Amino acid sequence: MIDPKQFVNEVVRLATEYPNRTAECSYLEYTEDENCDRIPTGKPVCIMGTALFNLGVSVDALESCENDNMIAVNTKLDLGLPSPVVRWANDVQTNQDDGSNWCDAVADAQEVPSV
Repeated sequence: MIDPKQFVNEVVRLATEYPNRTAECSYLEYTEDENCDRIPTGKPVCIMGTALFNLGVSVDALESCENDNMIAVNTKLDLGLPSPVVRWANDVQTNQDDGSNWCDAVADAQEVPSV
């Protein structure tokens, strides 16, 4: 379980601290081994992956959700985030995945939910 207020605050903090950062549509950074297999480096890449990692979600858990949006991640990892927070997080993630930097991804999402 993740505290909704801590989660929202962490996403906003990341957008404030790294306003121009952008990320590809991936929770984690990957490298390739000699067989061209993707291997996670252990470093989160996107704003949601970074926020979740900073709040204690493991690299293995993030990797298991690699192709999922935040609505699915909330369910799959049993994060316990309420629907308004999940919808906001999904908007932020979609904005980022569509090319927005972190500051704009948060600013252009629906209003930050009160938690």
